[in-house]
Amino acid sequence: MTRCVYVNAEKKLKEWKSEAKERELEKTAEEFLKKRKKVEEEDSDVAVDMEKFRNDSLLAREKVAASVTDGLVEARKLARRKRTSSEKLNFIDRCCSRVIQIHKASPLSSQ
Repeated sequence: MTRCVYVNAEKKLKEWKSEAKERELEKTAEEFLKKRKKVEEEDSDVAVDMEKFRNDSLLAREKVAASVTDGLVEARKLARRKRTSSEKLNFIDRCCSRVIQIHKASPLSSQ
């Protein structure tokens, strides 16, 4: 009986040793899949961050353009009230008109 136990144990040991290469390949494949999953998760996080950045950037540009336009319109009003020299008034009018034209032509103002 004990001879059979040793023979069976020896067979199992040989089988286990012959499957060592398969186990190593499985381990390598699992590590590769883990790394790939991690990279994909990082890429999706970057995509989400880029979309948020684009939205925030667009909002900031719109606010700045609107603020500049409002400021120049107010400057025009103040200049007209003060009735400064006609040269200064003309310069301010030209600047304001140009900025307003640019703002109206901008794709930001159409949204």
